[in-house]
Amino acid sequence: MHLHLGNTARAFDLMRRISQCGKGVREGCSFLCEDVGLWAVMAVAAYRNDPEDPKISLSLDKIISSFEYCKKADAYDELLYGRVGYLYALQFIRSHLPPPILPGEISSLARDTVKLILQSGISTSSSSSTESHGDPPLLYKWHGKTYLGAAHGISGTLTILMREHRIFHHGDLLTEEKLSMIERTVDWLISKIDAEDNLPSSLESSGGKELVQFCHGNPGLILVLVEGCKLFGKRKNDWMEVAERAGEVVWVKGLLRKGVGLCHGISGNAFALVALYDLTGDIKWLHRTQAFANIALDIVRGKSDQHTHTPDHPYILYEGMAGLAWLIDDLVKDHIGGFPAFTDTEYT
Repeated sequence: MHLHLGNTARAFDLMRRISQCGKGVREGCSFLCEDVGLWAVMAVAAYRNDPEDPKISLSLDKIISSFEYCKKADAYDELLYGRVGYLYALQFIRSHLPPPILPGEISSLARDTVKLILQSGISTSSSSSTESHGDPPLLYKWHGKTYLGAAHGISGTLTILMREHRIFHHGDLLTEEKLSMIERTVDWLISKIDAEDNLPSSLESSGGKELVQFCHGNPGLILVLVEGCKLFGKRKNDWMEVAERAGEVVWVKGLLRKGVGLCHGISGNAFALVALYDLTGDIKWLHRTQAFANIALDIVRGKSDQHTHTPDHPYILYEGMAGLAWLIDDLVKDHIGGFPAFTDTEYT
C-alpha cells in the first residue's frame, strides 16, 4: 500500500525490518500470504530508493528460487497460496521494474508457471467426476473443493492467466487451443450462476448462506468477465451483460458486515463495481463505487449505523483499512486502477 501511495521510504523501511526479523513470514510461492510478496515489494522499494541497492538482486534471487514451490506435485494453483500468486508476483515486478534490472529467467519462469497451471487444470478436469456439473476444460481444487471465486477458485486463476497472455506476453503465450479452453471455462463458470444471480462459492456448495465478496461470489466473477472482455473481444457483448447483472447483485447485497477490507469487505466489492465502470463507461458504476467508499469511511469514523465485525487483522491490505485507503486514494486521484494485488499491474 505504501508503494501505491508513493511512500517509498516507508515501504522500504518496513520491508527491511520484516526481512531482518527472521520469523513470522511463511515461506512459499505466493505474493499475498507468503514470503514472495515480501521480496517482490522489497525489490521495487529498494529500486525506487536507490537503483544500485544490492537488495534488489538479492530479493529477485529469492523470488526466482521460490519457483521450486511451484514445481511441487502437491502445489495448489490459487491466488493466496498457490502458483497463481507466484505468477502475480512476477507480473508485479515486471510492471514496476525496468527490463534491464530483471534477470533473464523471469520471463521464462512466467511461461513455466503458466504451463504448470494449465497442466494442473487439464489434469484435474480429466480426473474429476463432474457429470452433474458439466465438463469444463480447466478445473481447479483447493483442499478438495472446487472453488469458483477469486481468492481460492477458478475466477482468480483464469483472470491472472488471461492477464499474463494479454499484457505481459503480448499475445504470444497461449495457443488458440489453450485460449479456447479458457474461453469455454469462463462460459462454464457463467453456467454455475445460481437462481439469485450470484456465483456460488464452490461446486460443493449446497445452498444456504449467500456470499457476495471478492473471495467468494460475484465480485470475482465480475473481475474475470472484465478481463475476458478485454482479451476475447468477440465475447464482449455477451459477457458484459452477465458482468453487469452480477454487478447489480453486488450493489444490492454488497454492503458486508465483515469490515471494510478487500477480501470479504466493502472495499473489495467497490473495486468490482469500479471495474464495471472501466469496462462499460457507464457513470452509474462509478457513483456506486463512490457510495460504497463513503459508507466504508463512515464506518471507520464511527459515523455509520451499519454494524460490522472487526476483522482479525483490522489494518492490513486484504482484511482491513489499508484496502480502503487504497480505494480512497484511487478515487481522489481520479485513477481507475485495478484490484490491489490482483488486477492492478497494467495500471502502474
